[in-house]
Amino acid sequence: MSYSSGETPAKGDKVQRIADRRTGIVADVQLRAGNMQGHDVVNIGKFDDGSVGVSMSLADEYRLVSRSEHVAHALKQMQKQASESGQPIPESGAIEALNRKTVEHELTKEEIDELVEAWLGHN
Repeated sequence: MSYSSGETPAKGDKVQRIADRRTGIVADVQLRAGNMQGHDVVNIGKFDDGSVGVSMSLADEYRLVSRSEHVAHALKQMQKQASESGQPIPESGAIEALNRKTVEHELTKEEIDELVEAWLGHN
C-alpha cells in the first residue's frame, strides 16, 4: 500500500505524518514489506522538527508533500526512455528501480539506461 495520497514511496520524498502532521524526508523504503501483504514501509531518519523518526512504519501513515527534484527528473527520464523503446514502465516500477539507488544528483543518461534495463530484466 502506498502513501495515503496514493503515490508509491521513494527515497528522498518529503512526507507528512498524518497522526501528528510532522514532516520529514524518507531515508529508506521497502516496497511490499509490511506485516500485511502489499504494504510499503518507510523510514524517516529525522523529522524537520529535529525529532528522530520511527525505524520503519507503514507508508499509508504518511502523505506525500513533494518529490526530490532529482527523483522527479529521473522518473520522467526513465519513463520517457522506456516508452521510446516500446516497453513503458509504470511510475511504481520506475520508483521501485530508483529505490535501489540513492539519488542525490541528476542521473546521467547511462545511469538511467542501467535502471531501465534492470527494471525490464526483472519483469
